[in-house]
Amino acid sequence: MEMPLRQFYSVYELWAISRIWDKFRQMGFHIKSVEKRLPHLPSSKISLRMEMGDETAMIIWEVKLNAIKHSTYYGDLLQALGGGGSIIKPDITVLYESEGHKRALVGDVKFSVTDTGLPPLESVYKVLSYVEDLRKSPLFRGWDLEGLLVYPGMVSPVTVPSSQSGSHIHVFPLNKSNREFGVFG
Repeated sequence: MEMPLRQFYSVYELWAISRIWDKFRQMGFHIKSVEKRLPHLPSSKISLRMEMGDETAMIIWEVKLNAIKHSTYYGDLLQALGGGGSIIKPDITVLYESEGHKRALVGDVKFSVTDTGLPPLESVYKVLSYVEDLRKSPLFRGWDLEGLLVYPGMVSPVTVPSSQSGSHIHVFPLNKSNREFGVFG
């Protein structure tokens, strides 16, 4: 059966989220709630809140952030140009709190690779732009913000630190043979 490409992307994004949820479940977390809208989030498709003792994790699928309010670089420019409807929409956001440490991963789920099996460079740049642009967002105030790129690659996961700004991007291949999500734990 043929599936429209747009629907397949949604299925792949959900699969990526399920892999992250499964990693937390394996670590001993249990689901506390599943929400479509949370008071401190402008909008999202779904949010899974998980807990294990004093640790919490929230996995958010496609949070929609008003660029004027949340953008470090483009908010003032968009406001001056009358771009009030502009949004920043990362595919995936993971908020993890443990022993007073707050770690946020924000990024994209892509279903494209190059001939080398790696994601296209523009996908890495997009995640880096999320990290840099959302760094001063009120949503991430007090959080260590990192990037996350999930794609259907066949190589090992890598973390790409930036020496200039301290930004980190976790580039994680997710496929049928590598289903273990290894950023947490």
